[in-house]
Amino acid sequence: MISSVNVFQLIRDAGIFVQLIMLLLCISSVASWAIILKKYFSLKKQRDQDNHFFQFYQKSNSLQDLFQLKSSHWSGSFFRIFNQGIEFIENILKQRGDQNMDLTLSIVYDTLENAIKEEEMRLDRSLILLAIASSASPFLGLLGTVWGIMHSFYDIGFGESVGLKTIAPGIAEALITTLMGLVVAIPALVFYNYYVNRIKKQEVEMEHFATDLVKKIKINFLMKNLV
Repeated sequence: MISSVNVFQLIRDAGIFVQLIMLLLCISSVASWAIILKKYFSLKKQRDQDNHFFQFYQKSNSLQDLFQLKSSHWSGSFFRIFNQGIEFIENILKQRGDQNMDLTLSIVYDTLENAIKEEEMRLDRSLILLAIASSASPFLGLLGTVWGIMHSFYDIGFGESVGLKTIAPGIAEALITTLMGLVVAIPALVFYNYYVNRIKKQEVEMEHFATDLVKKIKINFLMKNLV
């Protein structure tokens, strides 16, 4: 009859160095899952806010409508980008009216580009920790593996007899640290790639939104000059 492996017993019997590696991997795992869950709900909330704001934005055609939309209690990437662009237009109109609007619209687009970069940094926040966990955890596990095997050979060299009981503890340490390293790295890598692709899609949508906002502002000034 084969007895079941007691993981906690293996951890307790491991050497101090291997236990330290296991502790680092446990901390890395907890931190990774905290980031994964937080980022999931953060991106979902961001998407819902953007969709909600965009519905009202589409109904706003005149500059007056856009100015009124700015004063509303919105949040999300689209609104923050929109807010910076509209605030710039308001300041320009107060200072010198609608003169030289081609140059003004060019500067508006630069302002929106800066706002988009700020949102990209906001969305990318903490993803670097997932990248570190996915790349470093297997090497930490490998380090524990090598240390466990070295411990086993040390026991073989200085033990009175060589047998399974002599080398088993070291091999067990090696296997469990390898397993823990993979358990940390695989989810971190999967979700890192998932969030990177999802954020890239949102960045494209922000670019399209900024382009549409500039076009909407330009149409308003063209219509005003034709009247």
